[in-house]
Amino acid sequence: MQVWSQILAKPRFVLAAGFALAVLTAVFANALSGASPVDVISRPGFWALILRWLHVLAGIVWLGFHYYFTFVQPPGSLSQPQTTAPGAGAPQAALLQGLWLLRWAAMATLITGLILAQLVRGVVDVLSFGAAFDFPLYEVLLALGMWLAIIMWFNTWFVVWPSLQRGLNLENRFPELSKDQRSAAMMRATAYGRTNVVLSIPMLLCMTAAQSVMTSGALG
Repeated sequence: MQVWSQILAKPRFVLAAGFALAVLTAVFANALSGASPVDVISRPGFWALILRWLHVLAGIVWLGFHYYFTFVQPPGSLSQPQTTAPGAGAPQAALLQGLWLLRWAAMATLITGLILAQLVRGVVDVLSFGAAFDFPLYEVLLALGMWLAIIMWFNTWFVVWPSLQRGLNLENRFPELSKDQRSAAMMRATAYGRTNVVLSIPMLLCMTAAQSVMTSGALG
């Protein structure tokens, strides 16, 4: 228990433990199935499976922070307090860490998603709906989900993050902005962050439905 407590005390150890347990789970499942690890790794779908797993994991982190900032603790409540007391910078440090994870989880979700789309049919074909709209249903759903996710990624990187930097004067980069300018930036960040939450619901519907159609023929 002491070792486990030490692992849980450090976030990076928690993450490492999760990945280690995932590997052990895969090894255990493989042993029960009687398949050779070499055979499993050499199968065409193995790396697509790994990519999909990382894609889902990154997406959980990305959307998790959007939902957290929307429903639990808005970023404005974590801005650095106007005090010189010891530890006064801790709230903003936590916010910066959360926003870093938000942005880069979004990037990881996008990159792994584009690679997966390339493996399925080709990124250009998927995003253009096959140009002639001759897609089967699961690829139409996949394309719709991807476009929604791309819009969300753009909002995260190019609207929410810059607006929060300005509105909260993160790392003191915008000290010259007036109170009204900061307020407008915060309203923009809030609006686009919540827009991402709205878009995430049909996006997840499209992605999960696409998998259901592709694997079981549901809805098809």
